[in-house]
Amino acid sequence: MRRVAASIDLSFGEMNQHSVQRAHLKLFTDKNGRVWVYSKTAGRPVPRSPRDCAAEQDFQSSQLEFLQNKFIETPGIKAVRVAGSLSQSEYEQVSMWMALHLLRSPKARAELFESKEDYEKRLVSELKIERLFSNYYRHGYTHVVPEPDFVITSDNPVIEFASGSFLIRACALNPQKLIFFSPEPGELEHDLKIHDFFNAMMWGGPGEHVFSHRRNLRTDRLIRFVREYDLCAKVENIGFIL
Repeated sequence: MRRVAASIDLSFGEMNQHSVQRAHLKLFTDKNGRVWVYSKTAGRPVPRSPRDCAAEQDFQSSQLEFLQNKFIETPGIKAVRVAGSLSQSEYEQVSMWMALHLLRSPKARAELFESKEDYEKRLVSELKIERLFSNYYRHGYTHVVPEPDFVITSDNPVIEFASGSFLIRACALNPQKLIFFSPEPGELEHDLKIHDFFNAMMWGGPGEHVFSHRRNLRTDRLIRFVREYDLCAKVENIGFIL
């Protein structure tokens, strides 16, 4: 009996693709299923569907989109939603999910890759490097933000910043929960409350918009914190050994 290899046609034409996973953005919706979008330049917040946030037309091939969703986004978002502590496999899944969002952000694509073709060619190898680099972050912990306080996300949802002589990587899992990866044990300390620090880093980081489930985000406070504490997300030149 002859076996005929089945082929999957992944050419769907023009696609509305997300640099931030749509399932993640849904975690930052209000009771009406809308995300409040704040521009960093001007204007009042605008409610939008998660489908319309962090979306671009065809910034990557449908094949690459499919592989990212199957092997990184789907297992990663399940791990992100875990209520308790993460298992080792869940930790690795969240780590790769964060790495993908670091590399796939508009700013990273513009700065790390010479063109769309270069991005298509090198993304997988860059993700392999990130998998090795994840060994640098030997410790991970979550930080719960009690209501009425909350945290936000952005079109560059993962931040990486220097703390003393090492780096910390962080992301909002939902409006009430943060995750931090660090090479050293212990929790981050700052003069600001942790949720204020993180939100200000989101505002001071790259990207054009921040996203929230609330329409009353005090952006004036975030701007002040960014200026007072120089909270611009940036990676310092720190040497380390994998």
